[in-house]
Amino acid sequence: MLSSRGSSGTLAQCWRSLVHWRGSGKAVALLALLLANLLVLAFWNASIEREQHGPNGTTTAGLSTVFARTAAACPPGALASTADCKCPDTVLQAIAQLEQLKSELRGGSTNVALQPAPPLPSLPAVADSASRPPLLLIGIPSFPRSSGADYLGRVLEALEAQMVSDASDPMYGQVAVWVMNNAPAGTAHPAFESAREKFAGREREFRFLANDHTLVDPRAGSNDAASPNVPNARVRKQTRDIVRLMQMASGASQYYMAMEDDFLLCANTLPMILHSLRKAAALRRHNLPGGDFVTLKFSYGFNGLLLRNNEDLQVFAQYLLAHQARRPPDHLNTEWSCAETAEARQHIQSRAHVTYRYNLFEHLGTVSSLRSEANAAYPACLHEMRTDVVFEVDAFDFARCDHDDFTPCAAQGDQGWVPPYGIDQEQLRKENKRP
Repeated sequence: MLSSRGSSGTLAQCWRSLVHWRGSGKAVALLALLLANLLVLAFWNASIEREQHGPNGTTTAGLSTVFARTAAACPPGALASTADCKCPDTVLQAIAQLEQLKSELRGGSTNVALQPAPPLPSLPAVADSASRPPLLLIGIPSFPRSSGADYLGRVLEALEAQMVSDASDPMYGQVAVWVMNNAPAGTAHPAFESAREKFAGREREFRFLANDHTLVDPRAGSNDAASPNVPNARVRKQTRDIVRLMQMASGASQYYMAMEDDFLLCANTLPMILHSLRKAAALRRHNLPGGDFVTLKFSYGFNGLLLRNNEDLQVFAQYLLAHQARRPPDHLNTEWSCAETAEARQHIQSRAHVTYRYNLFEHLGTVSSLRSEANAAYPACLHEMRTDVVFEVDAFDFARCDHDDFTPCAAQGDQGWVPPYGIDQEQLRKENKRP
């Protein structure tokens, strides 16, 4: 093949000679000669190519060797006369040079080096969805129930059912679940062990961790009485368990969502959460309310709270740890998310705590993992996030946002406003007792 590196320099010099002689009969003759040379050289180069393969798959430079030799005698700028540019003056000279090259090849002359064919350039690796950090990491602290109930297994089955299983889907591998065993050393957690065995070999989607219990109780040894608003030793440990999982998951995804191990996903919970993330991004592009969020709330208690897995998660975890003896973790959750203290406001600044309109989780059993007393009336799927479910500062603002599924919300006519996720209206009316 004609080599651009070998031939372009010499042909360029000959062309410059042609320009130097423009307007003369000699220019016309040289142009004709160049065209004839190209045709004949191409023919002879093909014959050389057939002879240039060495015993080990090596190739020579072919026609480019001839041009390289000629180019060496024709440096740029030396164009004063034909003597300065030793292009082949006739077809016969070109043929003679090609014949010499063929002879060298046949005779094994060392004047023409055999060089390996250059390898094809490798294509850059394309990062598929399974090679990137997941979009959402769901963290579930788990503790064995004295009743032996296996809530965790049901929770993980519900998550698995809504996670993308098709490897060709862009969302494949973009949701991960990390479960932490918070049982004290030497205490069995059969539900955890059973789940770890079931999901073995699927570390990209399900990871099972053991709490190293390195975080310290600031009131260790005290005999606290149980209280709904002041955490005793048991509740303080739950706060530290939540924090330790956040610390271990720090930076492992774009977003982190806290779950309790006794909450089932409602139908389409994961699609609604992903809809909310896309919606927030669209609102943020248009500088609309709800776009620049610090937390997204999809449930009650310490369940369904989503935030960015960056400095936000780290600062929030440290806040929980520092204040574990003052309030229970679900209270601290609201206090920090809604910037009710100067410490929280210093980090959050003007960003919003966004509440999703509906509860997207269903509680299992009648006793909360954060409370000892039974409650037979936990909110069901798609129950609206009113003050019967959450604190007033957490509640959905129906007066301003009844047209939306976000609080705070953009006006329906704003450019960039994203309509709510489509939900079965009959189910909504039934759950929220609407006419």
